[in-house]
Amino acid sequence: MKQVMKVFLTLSIGIIASQSYGQQKKEKIKTIEYETIVDVTPQKAWEVLADYVNVGEFHGGVQSSHIIGNTAQGVGGDRFCQIDKKVSVKERITTWKEGEYYIYEVYEWENFPLKRMYNSFGVKVNSEGKTVIYSTINYRLTNWFMEMMAKGKLKKSARDGILWYKDYMETGVKNRSLKELRKKYKNA
Repeated sequence: MKQVMKVFLTLSIGIIASQSYGQQKKEKIKTIEYETIVDVTPQKAWEVLADYVNVGEFHGGVQSSHIIGNTAQGVGGDRFCQIDKKVSVKERITTWKEGEYYIYEVYEWENFPLKRMYNSFGVKVNSEGKTVIYSTINYRLTNWFMEMMAKGKLKKSARDGILWYKDYMETGVKNRSLKELRKKYKNA
């Protein structure tokens, strides 16, 4: 019976992972990862990361954000983000591990060459006992040309996103300018 349960659990995890991220070999999902040490407790870092709906209040890369529906956190949490004058996205949390990480799917977008995107944000403690926040972006754009053109921009955007979180966690400053942010954390 234990063996049957192990097989069932393994198969279930595999099915969930493939549904969450698509069939990576078929769709050629690209991945960008970024992490940085933050000078706050893991609890404080999670508190900021978990404020999923209000990211537009402090993240300089998001003009505005608001809740869609009734759920602000946890699985099913839906938000709308206006990135700039033309680009907007709707996102929904698909996985939520309280105090550790969440994954959300970008399920609708305007004026961005996206085919599929899942992002995760999380907090962990490294081997030195320091708090680390991280982000993973799994994406597929509409065609290979757009992927080649956007790869560098998406990498920079992932780094900038983590740095906005870091800055807000450590200083409480909201919407610091991108130029100032990059200068302040040039070596981060």
